[in-house]
Amino acid sequence: MKNFMAAFAVVVFLGAATAQDKKDEAKKEAAKVDAAKLVGTWEITKSTGDAPKGSLVSFDKDGKLKVSIDFNGKKIEIEGTYKVEGDKLTVTVKSPPDGKDETDTNTIKLLDDKTLVIVDMEKKETELARKAGGGKK
Repeated sequence: MKNFMAAFAVVVFLGAATAQDKKDEAKKEAAKVDAAKLVGTWEITKSTGDAPKGSLVSFDKDGKLKVSIDFNGKKIEIEGTYKVEGDKLTVTVKSPPDGKDETDTNTIKLLDDKTLVIVDMEKKETELARKAGGGKK
């Protein structure tokens, strides 16, 4: 009887470990983002942070980005680079007015053909909508 219980415990443990491995793999697959879908021009439609609604962000296929912000009637243009690794979007821009590089990493919560939702380290969400005519470059 002890041998049966020991064998049963091993089978249950191995089954649970295999199930956990499958769950971990599913999480890794879900965390992968199709970076090609990011390419194009996006408009900020909602933000729980400081991102001004109506600002435009353009992602080029070569890893470059441009941000256009209308701040109190003054248009500000910022250029930089980006990369996507898993569900992480890392952006490096030269911040005005000093031109120093600033890097920020956000989590891509949603990316499809029409909507991009990113979450920053402070859990603030920014939602963007793909601009008509701002398709993949």
